[in-house]
Amino acid sequence: MSDSKPIVHLFCNAHIDPVWMWSWEEGAREAVSTFRTAANLLDRYPEFIFNHNESLLYEWVEEYDPPLFERIRECVRQGRWNITGGWYLQPDVNLPGGETIARVILEGRRYFAEKFGVRSPVAYNFDSFGHPGSLPQLLKQSGFSLYVHCRPDATQMDLPNPTYRWEGIDGTQVLTVRPSSGWYTTPTPEHGTSLDQARKGIEIARATGDDVLVTWGLGDHGGGATAHELDLFRQLIAETADSDVEVRHSTPEAYLDRVRSNFERYPVHKGELQRVLAGTYTSVAPIKREMREGEALLASAERWAAAAWWRYGRPYPAGELRTAWKRLMFNTFHDVLCGSLLEDALPGVHDMYGYAGDVARRIIARSQHALLPNVAPTPGTIPVYVLNPHSTPMKSAVGINFLSEYRAPRQRPDYTLYDDHGQPVASQSSGGSSIVLSSGNWQPFIGFTAEVPPLSARRYEIRVEQAPVAPTKPLNVREDEGGITVETNWWMIRFSREHAAPVELIDRASGRSLLKAPLRLFAMQDVAHAWGGMSRAVFNEPVSPFEALSPDEVGNYAGSEGHQGPALRIIAQGPVFVEVECLVGWQHTRASLRFRLYADLPYIDLHTRIHMQARRKMIKLQMPFDMPTVRAICEVPYGAAERTTDATEHPYARWVRLESAAMTVGIANNGQNGFDVSPDGTLNLSITRGGVHCHWDESPDGLDTDQSFTWMDQTQIDTGFRLLAGADGDAIAAQLIPAALELNQPLERFFAYYPPSPLSGAPQQPEAFLSIEPATIVLGALKKAEGEDAL
Repeated sequence: MSDSKPIVHLFCNAHIDPVWMWSWEEGAREAVSTFRTAANLLDRYPEFIFNHNESLLYEWVEEYDPPLFERIRECVRQGRWNITGGWYLQPDVNLPGGETIARVILEGRRYFAEKFGVRSPVAYNFDSFGHPGSLPQLLKQSGFSLYVHCRPDATQMDLPNPTYRWEGIDGTQVLTVRPSSGWYTTPTPEHGTSLDQARKGIEIARATGDDVLVTWGLGDHGGGATAHELDLFRQLIAETADSDVEVRHSTPEAYLDRVRSNFERYPVHKGELQRVLAGTYTSVAPIKREMREGEALLASAERWAAAAWWRYGRPYPAGELRTAWKRLMFNTFHDVLCGSLLEDALPGVHDMYGYAGDVARRIIARSQHALLPNVAPTPGTIPVYVLNPHSTPMKSAVGINFLSEYRAPRQRPDYTLYDDHGQPVASQSSGGSSIVLSSGNWQPFIGFTAEVPPLSARRYEIRVEQAPVAPTKPLNVREDEGGITVETNWWMIRFSREHAAPVELIDRASGRSLLKAPLRLFAMQDVAHAWGGMSRAVFNEPVSPFEALSPDEVGNYAGSEGHQGPALRIIAQGPVFVEVECLVGWQHTRASLRFRLYADLPYIDLHTRIHMQARRKMIKLQMPFDMPTVRAICEVPYGAAERTTDATEHPYARWVRLESAAMTVGIANNGQNGFDVSPDGTLNLSITRGGVHCHWDESPDGLDTDQSFTWMDQTQIDTGFRLLAGADGDAIAAQLIPAALELNQPLERFFAYYPPSPLSGAPQQPEAFLSIEPATIVLGALKKAEGEDAL
């Protein structure tokens, strides 16, 4: 800071939620209205400076009101309208993948450079619900020197100073400010008026001798500045003109210019900026699953399109991909991905996921066909292609329903699978996801373990013949009155008929028993609050475990009223895998838990399907591991962080790893983001919660029964998990990362009798397009470079 008197920087912003208690269409109209108001006020008040970020909003204005957009461009050239922030929108930064956050930054950077010639050094996320410790590195590498946030606020997290150095988990430091005066949104009794906050800023500047950033402007549904406030500020600036503090309309960039030279004098905060509104890690669970699936589809589309372009000159669909990414990125907005939006806004959200997914699938299909092995079809065989979208070799179970004839045969023939070296491969005909197809003769199922090099395709072949192939590591399955026992080379798991749940889980290499109680679903006490409560961090107060359905309940659940069935049963068994289903329930909620164990793979896959009919409850999958003094390490966007094991709720990405002195357990998921761990090793994975859409009530006493509310997730919720364990912690950590990648972005497979004509130079067995070692190094993106013919 220079020797001049401190400055109170009046930072006017209009916080616009493109979606929240309204649809995106209303958000677009409000952006136009707010920007027009700001432009008009700039004409009336020559001292006024308006600040705004979020390129999405500028795109809407450019499309819906071109004359207004040109007025804004002129104001920017004059220095009256300040392009700050530089992101596509203000996303949640806990739940999206690291590459998705990078694209949010890239898209904003690109748009503002193209349209305004601006590259701001300041990023901000006023309202995002926590910030991971991996973010400083991403900010620094994206060219940002200052980060502004408002959450967690001072009541939720102590920070060493309003302006501080935020040190990330890799040691990167970025100057960060949580404004101590002002707020990002509409004045409230709690925060006072904009003038009140400005006077508070003057007091702070006078007491500390430091510059103060005061954020002001009507927000949430836009608004920004008003003529009344600007008149009051004009008076305040005149009143303080000769005082020891200067008050001026300003920008966060001007604030940065004043403080950056004293970077080293600011105190350091290490680690994350957590937690706030922890229920949102789980609210509206399907949105989280759709985000994870969309990220995987777009990553795959880019990779295969890049390979087809690089190898064979196929046109690279840059425009299609950019638009699809923007639709997906829209749903990273914190009130969307966190599930704190109005139910009426959800159709637009699902439309955007659908658009991105459709574009990605079309690009994948045409790109993959260009990359297939150049092998002529053999009469009487059915070619099956398995493609690996990852940069490391993958070995995984795959299954496919294939068309055996052009019309349904009277009876199913015997099939044998062969690899591309002509060797028979162990396979099985039970275990398909569609019992309607798998039980018929026309589109039978074949399941097998595929091994595919990185970013390449492998050709398998189904032949109509009977040639049994013994697995290298046979499965041992036993049933008795008490339950079902399955043994593989890695596991022994015992399912109890009484609980319809695993009651014993043994790591065979060490002989260690991992469970101290049944592994099952629990209904936990919750509130109707859409965000889970402002500061609430504990969601594991048990109401009841899910219990085995009675035989009559199984019949009703299966749609066969008056019939009975078992709550524990084997639904698929063969030389490749065995699948055990547990049917359980609590009150009106029903669930199917399907455990799949493999002959040739070291993990257990678990698919949970919950038919949710619970309100003011959170449903958690409880894994009561016998692991005292446990540590918890989990994936965060482009990084990994340790979490406390104090039974409080935490956000995470695709995996969490528990470590004790004797054992390491890794669990991956395919679209689930909240968990807690107790000191004794009990892990609770938060799957769904029955809160009220966009509702603030935190009372444990229930809601007014004379009113009607719309409840979250009263539907079918599907989630996948993958479990690894062993005494060698380093080995489990190394296996967990590719296992999580493949769970979220599975090997892709299809059959084709006559694939497209091979391109010139296409080999019989394409080499890996890209290979990265070791497998713990994750490929974030592979695409055609921006603006040049390179990768």
